[in-house]
Amino acid sequence: MNKDLKRINAIWNFASAITKIVYVCLIIGASGCLIGAFMLPAIGDIEIEEGKTILMEIETSSNMVYGAIISACFVGLASCISSMFVCQYAIKYFKLEKKEGTPFTTTGANKLIDLGIKSIWIPFAGMIIGSIVEVIILNFYKVDINTTLSYTSFESSLGTGLLIMLIGLLCRYGASLKNNEGGTNE
Repeated sequence: MNKDLKRINAIWNFASAITKIVYVCLIIGASGCLIGAFMLPAIGDIEIEEGKTILMEIETSSNMVYGAIISACFVGLASCISSMFVCQYAIKYFKLEKKEGTPFTTTGANKLIDLGIKSIWIPFAGMIIGSIVEVIILNFYKVDINTTLSYTSFESSLGTGLLIMLIGLLCRYGASLKNNEGGTNE
């Protein structure tokens, strides 16, 4: 294995480790959102000071009303879950690349391009689901929707997905060069 391929594999190993760390953080984030959404109704009426409840303190510090806080928890949950799916696909890709020993295979490159596409549409679907749930919860609690909707950013998912697709195309090109030099392509 030449020195450049060793460097590329080291970068891929680092990216794989970061992906696993992000996956664990997303599990923690999703758990926190779920616990927050279900615990707030249970503990909201507990008094922390004379005439001051936990819910009143949270509403004051977050500058949000009860229904908006609950909906924000569910929007965060949808965002974390959609990102967890993307991380799962990335972890599968990195396992394949590690088994093959190089990212420069047609199969690996195609999986990387597929990961880039999933990095775009899965968070977008999560954003849509989160927005629908948010509107339902805000309507249930009779919260003014025009002043409380939390708009989730989609640009980062789009940019990340396009970058992953570009890297996949470069890996596919590397695989075709390797094949033309007499190496194996799969």
